[in-house]
Amino acid sequence: GLFFPLYKPFHFVLAAVASVIVFCLGKVIWPNKTYETPDPEPVKEEKRKKAEPESTGNPELDELIAERDRAVSEMHRLNDAIEDPAISAQIDRLESTTKKIIAHVVQNPEKLPQIRKFMNYYLPTTLKLLNAYDRMDDAGISGANIDGTKGKVENIMDTVVAAFDKQLDA
Repeated sequence: GLFFPLYKPFHFVLAAVASVIVFCLGKVIWPNKTYETPDPEPVKEEKRKKAEPESTGNPELDELIAERDRAVSEMHRLNDAIEDPAISAQIDRLESTTKKIIAHVVQNPEKLPQIRKFMNYYLPTTLKLLNAYDRMDDAGISGANIDGTKGKVENIMDTVVAAFDKQLDA
């Protein structure tokens, strides 16, 4: 807060942009690197039954499918809310790529560890970034800070789409 004391609400957006940039650079430098992350907290069976009407028989894959459905639903909501046609087209691409990644892992469960970081970090970070963009858009206020931050998000979206594509290729 020392350098930007008046713009604290936008620090989270800048942090999200920086995280996505670091992810994309890491994927370029180490394209085949996989990351081990601890297993998420077990989901109570009653929650799983509500979120997943169909079961693959594998609780990890069932949770992956439920997370895909949540992410795709949020992408739909954001796509409806964001009026910029370029961002909308990129959200469509992210949605399609996310579905393909998860469909491939459902067919090849041995690849589940390769997408843990994608599912636990990069997908949620991208959604947070788009949510921040949407909130700035909804504010209806134009200013150097808001316009600059929105411009940064718009510029980074091509990199995010490319990173999602690299994850699909891997």
